[in-house]
Amino acid sequence: MKFLVTNMSINPKSLILNLLRVADGPLSSREAVGACALFGIRENSVRVSLVRLAAAGLIEAAGRGSYRLGPQAAALARDLSGWRTAENRVCDWDGGWLMVSTGGQGRSDRTA
Repeated sequence: MKFLVTNMSINPKSLILNLLRVADGPLSSREAVGACALFGIRENSVRVSLVRLAAAGLIEAAGRGSYRLGPQAAALARDLSGWRTAENRVCDWDGGWLMVSTGGQGRSDRTA
């Protein structure tokens, strides 16, 4: 597996999701605990994160003590994987344009 290590602190939730995204199969809770231990994350924090991720639908059980990406995270993982090959999808511009109008948005919901 390949990891990108940055200066930001690593939390068990993001580490577990990244491990599952690049894994060839299910990830056991033992493997998750071991990987997180490399970053100084305690076992209890990992197990709590596994339970919370499962409750949120981001991961699901793949057997006793093993997990895979859940339906909520699987689509996002596919989109993220597509960025690796984005350059291959570059093509000549056909002259078309795309426009998004946000003029109707009220000030109360700027993020929308």
